[in-house]
Amino acid sequence: MGSLAASIRYENLIACRKLLADARISDVQRQMLLRLLTEEKTKYFHEETSSRSMIGALGNDNKNS
Repeated sequence: MGSLAASIRYENLIACRKLLADARISDVQRQMLLRLLTEEKTKYFHEETSSRSMIGALGNDNKNS
């Protein structure tokens, strides 16, 4: 994970999933949570991919030295 922001996003993903599992929430709340979940997933996985790319690039730089 690496960064504080990614850790917070991961925790947000867990919280959204728990709230979505609650049968007592309204359709409006469910739609809002689904939108937020989608946004958080996008941010989280984008950061994960970026981190892996950066680590891979660093590894390639070390091989060329």
